[in-house]
Amino acid sequence: MLTGRVKLRTGVKSYGFISPDRGQGLPRGDVFFHASQFIGCRPEHDALVEFELGEHDGRRCAVNIRHEAPFLLIHSNPAGLGPLYFPPLGREFGA
Repeated sequence: MLTGRVKLRTGVKSYGFISPDRGQGLPRGDVFFHASQFIGCRPEHDALVEFELGEHDGRRCAVNIRHEAPFLLIHSNPAGLGPLYFPPLGREFGA
């Protein structure tokens, strides 16, 4: 899976572009997406997403797009208080 940030144009929610994170071996430039390729979520400007590269009409596009998990879920809680949620390393709440 590749990662990047969503770039939406004001007032347009059905399509946009993803700016891939560097160092993933992709050529420079943004990747087109259609909102129908989001799985279990909607496009939100500047959201961190995971995606795969696909092709439509001979051009590359993002498919199978998911929001990156904002928190890590730890299922076993020794105190017996239910699941614990932690932000991934390097990310702060609200970032």
